[in-house]
Amino acid sequence: MRAVVSVCTEELPMACPVPLIGRDGVLRRAHAELRERSECGRGQFGGWPYESCNPGCSCMQGRQAADTEFCGTSEEVLW
Repeated sequence: MRAVVSVCTEELPMACPVPLIGRDGVLRRAHAELRERSECGRGQFGGWPYESCNPGCSCMQGRQAADTEFCGTSEEVLW
């Protein structure tokens, strides 16, 4: 077994936000306001699902957002 010999940390002033408790409620309100403006945010930096958003999920969010807009289907990947 190997032991940790040293640790280097650095505080970055700008980085990906950490998901917080209560984040989903805030996001639902933000997405509702975007919808009122005929806008939508999807993907890792538009939908903010950092803990579960890989490139495949980001693409699926975009596709489902378009399907919702044009076909009235529900979005399952975002939430």
